[in-house]
Amino acid sequence: MNYQTEYYRDLIESTNGKFFSVQFIKKDGTVRNMVARTGVTVGVKGTGHPVSQESMVIRIWDVQKKAFRSIPLNRINHIKFRGIVHTTESRLAA
Repeated sequence: MNYQTEYYRDLIESTNGKFFSVQFIKKDGTVRNMVARTGVTVGVKGTGHPVSQESMVIRIWDVQKKAFRSIPLNRINHIKFRGIVHTTESRLAA
């Protein structure tokens, strides 16, 4: 895992179930904007694909589609949380 993926994983996990928006590039090359949150357990049966901490994806709840989605950490453009837009470039500048 590289700096970018660690930064975004830590940022998403630090939201503690609060809403955030994320923009990333999907596998087919299209840009996706999503409002999401972590910590949703409604409907979780434990039968889905497990995601390890070392994985390059993170599982979140898509608020608009009302379904779980996986976000590829290495293809995130930015995350907006509490009114602040986070990018790896802004992190390096700080």
